[in-house]
Amino acid sequence: MFDLLLAPVLMTVSVLASLLLPIQAHAQAAGGAVVDYAYQRTMSRIVAGSAAGLQMSSPTTMNIINAGKVVGSFAVTEKRLIDLATLAKYARASTVPGIIALAGTELIAYGIQKCADGTWCKPQTEEGDPSGGTKYWSGSYNNNSCQAAGTNCGWQQALDAIWARYQVNNPTQTFVSWSTISSNSSFTTVRLTAKGNTGGTVTSDFTVSAYGTRPPSGNLVPATDVDVETAWKGAFQAKPFLQEKVWGFEDQTTQNQQWADALAQLATVAAPSTVTIADPTTSTTTPTGTTKVDRSCTYAAAANADAGSQKDKPASVGVTCTTTTTAPDGTVTQQTTKTGASPQGGQTVPQKVDIDTCGLPGKPACKIDETGTKTQSDVDTALQQRSSDMDSRLSITQQAANDSLSEVERKHDSVHIFTLFNVFPTFASEQCENPTVPGVVGGSLPVDICTYYYMLKDVMGFGVALFVLIDSVQVVREAVKV
Repeated sequence: MFDLLLAPVLMTVSVLASLLLPIQAHAQAAGGAVVDYAYQRTMSRIVAGSAAGLQMSSPTTMNIINAGKVVGSFAVTEKRLIDLATLAKYARASTVPGIIALAGTELIAYGIQKCADGTWCKPQTEEGDPSGGTKYWSGSYNNNSCQAAGTNCGWQQALDAIWARYQVNNPTQTFVSWSTISSNSSFTTVRLTAKGNTGGTVTSDFTVSAYGTRPPSGNLVPATDVDVETAWKGAFQAKPFLQEKVWGFEDQTTQNQQWADALAQLATVAAPSTVTIADPTTSTTTPTGTTKVDRSCTYAAAANADAGSQKDKPASVGVTCTTTTTAPDGTVTQQTTKTGASPQGGQTVPQKVDIDTCGLPGKPACKIDETGTKTQSDVDTALQQRSSDMDSRLSITQQAANDSLSEVERKHDSVHIFTLFNVFPTFASEQCENPTVPGVVGGSLPVDICTYYYMLKDVMGFGVALFVLIDSVQVVREAVKV
């Protein structure tokens, strides 16, 4: 009977025990996942020329990604600047017909024009006044004008003519150097130094008179890249709208490259600049009641002022999370955690760690700090004590088992009948306990079923023994007949 009741009793105990375990609802809360940020950029850009260079802005969406899903977003306007020097380099190297046409009309004011072969040229300039002026000179030597190069000769030509005339009268002397002695708006005194035929040096002073100014000659010489870029910079400074026209002529690939190379500026975050994300409510149920937890996080975006990460991460994000806990009795508690805004994805500088070496020349010998390490005797003592404790506990357990077995045997023998025929062994796990039922006037009354249980077992044992005896006799009789 006990064996038949064992299965349903165990099921009932399991159900009752399960009520004591907490039940977690909505375990997959969004707040438990890793939060990440990603930017979605558009190809459209707004440009405007300025004294500093071409200002460019582009709309960008900053997404908050939680558990692989976009749970919120910010509208961000990125800003970048192509400075005049960089913009001039792009314009000078461009082969776009529209930009070349602009150069033909805008750069001529800065002395740059097309050569016959299609390259860029500039007018040939004359030698100027050593003091930095733009005067053209005629030389005089013994009141004779600079006839070798004409009456309007350049500064260097005048000096060459002076030396040529000097050498006519001094054929044995060779040129060494010349230097300016004095200079004003009318004339310049030049000291010519020559080497004599007998050694040593000979000096003579000459006066180079001012003749006036004249426009450069019509001769063209190739312009360098620096010349063209300088002209473009001047044009961009004088007419900022030219920056926008040059940008508009470029193809998409070049524009993208210029955007990538441009200097990042402080971005703009569109209002509202905060996004609040609430996680599903979690609840825990125990015998005392249900506890509910609500969690929400507010993300606040701001322009990233870190120049090192502005280009890739134009916005910084600060996070404020609030956890509200409602106890079974209705008590509400709140906990707030805040993470300050920082450049998302910004590079972190690893902390420098000073490593002290040992065993090298000039360094102490290497050894292990054994402070607090147990000795072998301490370890042996601890092991012996643990072994002794285990033996003591095993002895107590065995004695308790023997006492329980003796009690079962005593109860078993007190109610046995037909002990002679009780041929089945009694197992140590066999034990019968009389149940109790509630009394009519209170309390509990025992129900004696163990006496009948053991009597029934002895009767069954007698029956089995009797059956075996009869069957054995029958087998012997059959064998005698044969």
